[in-house]
Amino acid sequence: MLKCIAARRPLIKMALFVFGTLMPDALIAQRTDGTASTTTDLRTCPSALQVEGTPEQIAVRCAEDFVRRNGYTEAPVDPSSPLAFEAIEWTDSIPRLLAERHASLEGKAAGICAGDRGAPGYTVAFRRHTPTSAATGRAVTMSPQFTKLRMEHVDFILAAIAQRRLNCDPLS
Repeated sequence: MLKCIAARRPLIKMALFVFGTLMPDALIAQRTDGTASTTTDLRTCPSALQVEGTPEQIAVRCAEDFVRRNGYTEAPVDPSSPLAFEAIEWTDSIPRLLAERHASLEGKAAGICAGDRGAPGYTVAFRRHTPTSAATGRAVTMSPQFTKLRMEHVDFILAAIAQRRLNCDPLS
């Protein structure tokens, strides 16, 4: 049985689980106008990015867009825009969350891997913008239909891309 503490903020409704893992689809983002947007919307690649290219090229575009609009790059983010939350977030403040994410990742993907944690789909890896460890980065996973985009909580070992392990290929 999971214990849950709910926190309400003007922009989001977010739950912090004391024991267990919070599934991203359980979160609901709230726009400032009061209308709700399910995380399914926030975790689906915009159709405009899916028009041409190989599935791998589309997955990379989707992941790069996801990290940009969720505040991980140097690009500015509107704090009133709904955000996709990670499975574990350490703050309930949107400004603090955006400050922690800001410029943490490069905007261009470093590599792509076939598969999403052992399931069909894609894993797109990003280097840290200011490397605390040049050996690791972060990764966005998604389904083969470019839905269920998720920033993985654990670090991604970048050597897997360079060594073409785990069905990974480097990107230029």
